[in-house]
Amino acid sequence: MARKTSGLSQLNLDDVQDRVYEKYDVTSSDSQLAVEYLRCFFDAKRARPNELIILPQIADWAWHELILDTARYRTVCSQVFGKFLHHIATDIHFDELLHNVDLDGRDLRELNPAYALSRAGLESGNLREDFLKSLAMMRNIYGLSLGDHADQWLETGWDRPIYRLRKPIRVPYHDLDGDTANATDLEEPKPIQFLSWLPGRIVRRFGIPIDAARRGVQEYSELFLSLRSSQISKVLDGCSVLCEIAWEEHILWTQRYAEDCHSLLGYFLDHLPRESFSTLPDSAAIAASLNRYSRHLRLPRVSV
Repeated sequence: MARKTSGLSQLNLDDVQDRVYEKYDVTSSDSQLAVEYLRCFFDAKRARPNELIILPQIADWAWHELILDTARYRTVCSQVFGKFLHHIATDIHFDELLHNVDLDGRDLRELNPAYALSRAGLESGNLREDFLKSLAMMRNIYGLSLGDHADQWLETGWDRPIYRLRKPIRVPYHDLDGDTANATDLEEPKPIQFLSWLPGRIVRRFGIPIDAARRGVQEYSELFLSLRSSQISKVLDGCSVLCEIAWEEHILWTQRYAEDCHSLLGYFLDHLPRESFSTLPDSAAIAASLNRYSRHLRLPRVSV
């Protein structure tokens, strides 16, 4: 049987490949293969939009990196599918979420794999079996094999959500100067209602303490909500890498991010990806990232 090419060879994803290699603990050839899986995934979804196709974890990271370039991802979706392809945010261990006191009823409903898939017009009787079928389809139709470390290519974000970062996030117990810390600063941050699901997601993805995750979400939520006004410069003061982490994980639940942007800001807030969480000092890195897309801060509503 002749192998099919993705038909999307003209889709240049070299920058995505570079970010996957620089951000994650993978080989150069695996980052290249991840991008090829992503191209073939797009081609397969274009041909069979109602079929559940599950990517290996490494290829899913490539999808993440493209999604985080939000304006470009909209353009790619429009060109390839004629509509926006949402990234579904849930995991196979849904029962564990039932013990998360931060989650509200809406979060629990929308993070339920069965509900999330049905909302996208998909269904699954067994996610692990569907993943293995997806791998077989990629092999039989596109000739794609497993990469340098075969066991890693058998992992999925559904059941092993933690990132294998090339440079793990190092979080001090408190990001406070000893001379300025006070009792108010050290109070545990309260969950932000519209992001109540996010601290637990960050813990599972990055393996950082829940206290640090909550602080990052609190900081991000203040930045996000402040963008209803034009006081951008004040928002940037002291913004940390935890804030960027929270922002990126919010974006990766594409449907919820779009809904939050439209309902709370009145417009879609675009984002440009960073190559690494450690390439710049925290506040400077966030400031540089925000300044690059400040021109988007008053875009009209974007339908996704």
